[in-house]
Amino acid sequence: MIDDGQVERDGFGGDRPEVMKSARTRGSAKAKVGERAFNEPAEPLALFDVSAQSEEPQPVEVAVPVEPVEEADTGEVESTPVQANEPETEHITSDQHAAADPSSSEPVEAVSEQETVPVEEPASLVASAPTRLFFLTNRMNLIGLLGSRLLAPRESFRKYYADLLELSPGWVPLLVGPPPVQLIERVVAERGASAPVLVELSEAALNGKRLDGRVVYSRAVALADVKAIHFPDEKSLREHRSRRYGNVFPHECLLRVNPELFSTESDAEVVIAAPMEAPETDWSRIDRVRGAISAAMAAADNGEALAVAAGLLGATSLPKDTIVPPWLSWSGLTGEVAEPTSETDEERADRLIFRAAYRVLGERDRSESWSPSEVLKAAVAEIAAANPSGEVNAIIERHLQRVRELVNVERDFERFRNPGSQYVAAKSFVTVLLRPDLGQLLEWPVEETGIDETTRVVAAVLAGRLRGVARESVTFRDAALDDYTAAWAIQTAAGQTSTLGVVEFIADDDATAVIVGGVRLKTSLPLRSR
Repeated sequence: MIDDGQVERDGFGGDRPEVMKSARTRGSAKAKVGERAFNEPAEPLALFDVSAQSEEPQPVEVAVPVEPVEEADTGEVESTPVQANEPETEHITSDQHAAADPSSSEPVEAVSEQETVPVEEPASLVASAPTRLFFLTNRMNLIGLLGSRLLAPRESFRKYYADLLELSPGWVPLLVGPPPVQLIERVVAERGASAPVLVELSEAALNGKRLDGRVVYSRAVALADVKAIHFPDEKSLREHRSRRYGNVFPHECLLRVNPELFSTESDAEVVIAAPMEAPETDWSRIDRVRGAISAAMAAADNGEALAVAAGLLGATSLPKDTIVPPWLSWSGLTGEVAEPTSETDEERADRLIFRAAYRVLGERDRSESWSPSEVLKAAVAEIAAANPSGEVNAIIERHLQRVRELVNVERDFERFRNPGSQYVAAKSFVTVLLRPDLGQLLEWPVEETGIDETTRVVAAVLAGRLRGVARESVTFRDAALDDYTAAWAIQTAAGQTSTLGVVEFIADDDATAVIVGGVRLKTSLPLRSR
């Protein structure tokens, strides 16, 4: 802390000539925080001084699970074969009601094996049969769907095996009823695609669309709308179960074996073609935004950090000493925010550094190459393009020079000084340049870094932006939050501006929590000041 009349030191330990008195904080007085107790129902919906994822099935065999290993994404898939001495797990059949997926608190419609409601069907369908909705793909593409918890067009896949998505660019073709043989053959034609898979969806996936044929097209579908995942035989399911992926949540309750769905005899041709040209959607950017939001919540390991993450999501009633920079907001991370009409030189410098780092990291892929110095140079060029004024540019250069010295190993690493300093962006940027992996960043002891809660959350945002959500380990993700951001992605692809919903931060003597749309999303330690 800084006494009046004392020269304030910036977050890197360097002296600066004046005390910044316009630092932005959000929230009300502490007395207002936690006015609602935890047992009440929710409303509906760094470190250093740088100066110094029906029909009865046939009986199946016993499957053997294994422990999670490497991540599986739409890129390279790594797995571990099943071990013979692992405990046995009984196969789930369609006459068994699966328990809820323990990995998720379902903020949206819960994944369950519920009976679909019959709707008026076109003459081409059997009038007495209930409507069943399927997405046909192969096992390798299924892994990408499970990793991102979002079924999106072909453009959203990093690693892709030919299926029906390539026939309808920008759209997801959903089949009304089981697929004909010719479509099944198509999705397994590419070498390495593995077995065909039918993902059965609830009618919520239609988003109000009326069924008027054998195919209905959607822009995207959330994994929360999946009722079951069907395999054609026991061997195919054993192959799927024999591997576990670090970025895929447990989903045993969805797995079924149903050979009848893959043996439909029909001479009727089912044509898959895009109904119209879809609006251009940057699915990579959407994944990176989801990753940033997810990582911010992962960094909230105490009440103070959870308050910062809540403020990012849109909560307004926060502890009075919570520091949430103006640029650290939902609209700021999703790219829907306008330039501020008024800000100090210090605020503008901080915002330009963060915005440049956020944009540049969103364009990098560590699995292909990673150079901290190259990332820093790209960020500097991004800032220069904004043409900051002389004083703003001087502030930026002072901070980035210290970042440059650390990245180039020209200065020894030291703890951040002056915790709570408003100069957050540069400290967060250097933290992620030194520890770009989210897990390693979050495991960096505070005793070594001296990092404050706001800087820690912002650094996590940048690390999440770098990796995205689909490839991130479920260790640092929450399935409920992933489903909220998947719903946001679907609305974004439809050209709609949206938020996660009403966000609240509550606190009492025992804990703190973030509530989104009436669902308690995360609970953390109580505030230190209570």
